[in-house]
Amino acid sequence: MKKRMILFSLGMILLLSALPLSIKMIKEKIHTQEMYNRYEMDVLSNSYPPPTQKFTVLNHNVEIDETIIEEGNYTDLWDNDISIANLTIIVNGKKLATLENYPIRAKHEGIQKYHGNISFIVLFDKKEEERKLYVILRNTKDEIINENGVNIINLTSPLVDIKYTLHAIDEEGHIESETFSQNNRNAIQTHVLNSSGTSPMSVGYYTDAWHMYPSIFFPILFPLLTLLFGVILIIIYFPIRKVKE
Repeated sequence: MKKRMILFSLGMILLLSALPLSIKMIKEKIHTQEMYNRYEMDVLSNSYPPPTQKFTVLNHNVEIDETIIEEGNYTDLWDNDISIANLTIIVNGKKLATLENYPIRAKHEGIQKYHGNISFIVLFDKKEEERKLYVILRNTKDEIINENGVNIINLTSPLVDIKYTLHAIDEEGHIESETFSQNNRNAIQTHVLNSSGTSPMSVGYYTDAWHMYPSIFFPILFPLLTLLFGVILIIIYFPIRKVKE
């Protein structure tokens, strides 16, 4: 009886400890599927060849005015040659935003040069039957460190401090702009951010757990398996008093 109570208690502890995060993880899976069912996404930089610094999308004329400040003195964590530039995003002849002293991938083509800092995404909302151009800007620049005489563009630390601006432009040209952070996002910001290439890691709306736990080979770290194991222990070792005849 003592062994049964110990294992039952262990099951309760596992269940209660894993339940809050497990609920969030289940909600996250449902929410992610709902977002993919509702929205069709076209990440413009993923096309080949990518759009140039001047392109037209949804009848909007988009231009990135690039002024090189420093050339050929930097690299990033993926060994890309990096230059430093001032970037101005212009939509339909009007300045949308300016990014000063930002790293760009010198040898990449078109808007792929701005990977990690600027992204253009067309999103079709099936429910509302409308298309919008989303311009995602990373407001927090990566850090520059020097290793063995080489200037390296390093990831910003801590990641939670990264700030973004999201400009949503409808087909009539109306613009709505929002600023958000890595750890404070609404549903549409999260959905767009994950495909933009501007975030150092994938994130979730309810929880980031699906993007943090490596695999089922680490069950002690995986809340759903911990929850399941706790439920099994509770069922098997539930204390039942025998009725005396």
